[in-house]
Amino acid sequence: MKFRLREMRRPHSEALNLCEIYLKKLGGAWFCIGLMADGILRFTSLSERDAKEALSRGIRFLKAWEKPRKAESIPREAEKIFRQMAEAYQGLGVRELPPLAWSELKPFTRKVLRLTLQIPRGCVTSYRLMAKVLGVPRAARAVGVALASNPYPLLIPCHRIVKGDLTLGGYGLGVKIKAEILRREGVSLEEAGKAVKVKPECYLSWERLKRQQSV
Repeated sequence: MKFRLREMRRPHSEALNLCEIYLKKLGGAWFCIGLMADGILRFTSLSERDAKEALSRGIRFLKAWEKPRKAESIPREAEKIFRQMAEAYQGLGVRELPPLAWSELKPFTRKVLRLTLQIPRGCVTSYRLMAKVLGVPRAARAVGVALASNPYPLLIPCHRIVKGDLTLGGYGLGVKIKAEILRREGVSLEEAGKAVKVKPECYLSWERLKRQQSV
């Protein structure tokens, strides 16, 4: 699936460095987004606990020159992003991305996240396989670090990456949320002692992932 990818360059104007923060509760979870003055989405986050946690998870992605300000009302473009996040949270996936701040990410992180966008709903793959497809087969740990730097959880589905043994691995929003979203997306999970594993039939093979990369 192709997505519209727009770059963001660091603006020089103080007004353009302002990041408007929006919070909204939908379907039992608090969602938080940060929008720059030019309409670029700077981050997304969520919490099943409270708005404070959703906010703290989001603003950690801001650079020193980006100044957060909590908005008093929610504009139309923010409402659309909230709907997209809520749909992804319910397991419906994302059909179109809003403009994202790709240039604020490290080059390897951009590669990892763009490949992550190609993993279909209802499927998972592993850190090791991602590294192999990207041409750096020994960089599974670096792939994990890049995914942990994803400022757009739900919109860029890093929850679809698991360990090589098919246990879930980590997730910035919590492993419980990771499991919930995967189940809603149709991924079959099973108990493995104290861990949760993905059933093999939901695992995206190297051949399929490589094919998705070229779609």
